[in-house]
Amino acid sequence: MKFTTFVAAPSGEDVPAFQTWFTTDYFQRFVEAGVGLASAVVRLSQPAPGQLPERRGDPSDPAHVAYHVMLESWFVTAEDFRRTVRLVEPLLRSKDATFVSYRVTPMLEKDPRFAEAGNEGARPALTYVTPVSWRAGLPGAEARRHWDEHVSTALRVHASLTKYERNWVDEVMSWSEGATPVDGYADFSFRTVEDWDQFFPDEAARLEIAQDIANFIQSGSGVFLGDVVVAHG
Repeated sequence: MKFTTFVAAPSGEDVPAFQTWFTTDYFQRFVEAGVGLASAVVRLSQPAPGQLPERRGDPSDPAHVAYHVMLESWFVTAEDFRRTVRLVEPLLRSKDATFVSYRVTPMLEKDPRFAEAGNEGARPALTYVTPVSWRAGLPGAEARRHWDEHVSTALRVHASLTKYERNWVDEVMSWSEGATPVDGYADFSFRTVEDWDQFFPDEAARLEIAQDIANFIQSGSGVFLGDVVVAHG
């Protein structure tokens, strides 16, 4: 089972220092405490290269939280994940960090990771993650149908990406006080900055995507992340 935790440094905190603490302290304790942990990877936010990512909808929506860390982990069961985070999440709370953890269903739509490695066997340096919230009042099944139907349009318009993975939130596992969950997130990878700049090749492509996702997405934003630390249970 896959689990994803989004974490934001407390207001006023030095973000690089918080990210260093997360990778050297929190993540190591997470791995040591991991019950049924198969694998985990920490990805840290980084400045946007090239064109700036879009933000859509209400700025107060949870999809617009400026997260600084994403922790993806794979456990045998949901209870294994719960037992693990109960031991380590007090560290996040002591830092007054904002966080939400989800159990998600990943849906890989383009290029499994071994196929996107390139000549040197390295993952693409540019990864763009977009948390989204569904339109108010839209039933989950209807949102899922629209998102499924959006895939063919996204693959055609965003031809420059090397990986496209959708992650559907099945369950909100834990959260900090005041945090509000999102409904899913998409994960895109690009080989180069030039490929990212072709995410929308022209204004017609941007309009087509905007009109399509207006059927089911209320708000969304994006953050650039890099793979930093990987652990195997």
